[in-house]
Amino acid sequence: MTLVLHRFFGHTMPFLHMPFMGDHRVPVDQIKQQFRALLSDCDDKRAQRVSYRISGALTADELWQIRSELHQCISQLHSQTEAARRINSLLPTFTGWVPARQLVNI
Repeated sequence: MTLVLHRFFGHTMPFLHMPFMGDHRVPVDQIKQQFRALLSDCDDKRAQRVSYRISGALTADELWQIRSELHQCISQLHSQTEAARRINSLLPTFTGWVPARQLVNI
């Protein structure tokens, strides 16, 4: 819905990003910060592209889709084990944004 409003009006409505009473979801901007923190020690071209995609993401769902690219960047610099550890640390962040059945470790 937010994406439709953004494309139609050219901006998002601020009240649509505010959590509703009793909603304990992490705000999208904080999720972006967490993604950038995981990518902070990666500085190749692929990492720059992923960082650009993170900045352009409007929803938590878009960020959820970027995880595999994030995993590739981290695993190239470190290892797949380290990449999986970092990506798995994001799972609690997506509680309420992504169906619980998708919140599984890599």
